[in-house]
Amino acid sequence: RGALQYETSPNDRFVLDSSWNLRNVEGSQQGDYSEDVHVGSVRLGYNHRVSTNLRFLTQGEFARDSEHTSERVLRDITVAVPEWNEEFSVGSIGDEYTSQRTYRNSLATQMIYTSHYLDSVSGIEGLYADTSRRGSYELLEIQDVPPFTTSASSSSGNLSSGTAYEYLSLKVPRRATLTLGVDATHIERDLTEVPPFIDGSGSQGKVSPKFGLVLTPTSWLTGRAAYFEGLRKSVLEDVSSLEPTLVGGINQRFNDLSGTESRNLGFGLDVKDANTLY
Repeated sequence: RGALQYETSPNDRFVLDSSWNLRNVEGSQQGDYSEDVHVGSVRLGYNHRVSTNLRFLTQGEFARDSEHTSERVLRDITVAVPEWNEEFSVGSIGDEYTSQRTYRNSLATQMIYTSHYLDSVSGIEGLYADTSRRGSYELLEIQDVPPFTTSASSSSGNLSSGTAYEYLSLKVPRRATLTLGVDATHIERDLTEVPPFIDGSGSQGKVSPKFGLVLTPTSWLTGRAAYFEGLRKSVLEDVSSLEPTLVGGINQRFNDLSGTESRNLGFGLDVKDANTLY
């Protein structure tokens, strides 16, 4: 991983960042988990100080990800019996092979305003990704229903998303911060991201409120509480997003599958002494 920063003036800064991760895991015997993963990204960011209280940021990213895995798994499969005109589910053991490839482009902009009693963070983000997924399941063992077979599945499509957000923080200096936020997200995604894959796409939209409160009644005690909702766009996009990570001192970023909706309530109490205890 490497990064290069260049300042054209005291108010203008460019940052170029690139990271590459190659990971290979080989099982010691047939059926053990193994993987071959190649993940790489290039990001270009720009930071402009408009005034003492106002900053503008923008970031563009291109990434390519590929993953090949194999693992022996337990899976329920559906078996059809034509003579009875019925289908039923039975347990099975088999070797599962998956291959996934994603090309991803994203662009995000953000405005940050700070003052003695009020902070504001607002922005918009967009993403477009081309995806291809293939999977197969080699059936090894099943009770009372021969013969053993191999099933295959695949999907290809485009993932796109757009988000607009606003966070306001009302401050009582050194005593309290109340955060009120909202984001509106729309996504177009693949129907499945784990095998067996289903070709096709679906869409979702959600307006998510955010509430956070940080209280510091004394120099040694801090209380934190937050409630927030969310709609996951993709694991990788959420990791590289410019949208604020914390609401009321509580982390709102959780890796999950695209389209996962969540409601979260969190709280914390920090007791510390400036010199000896935290």
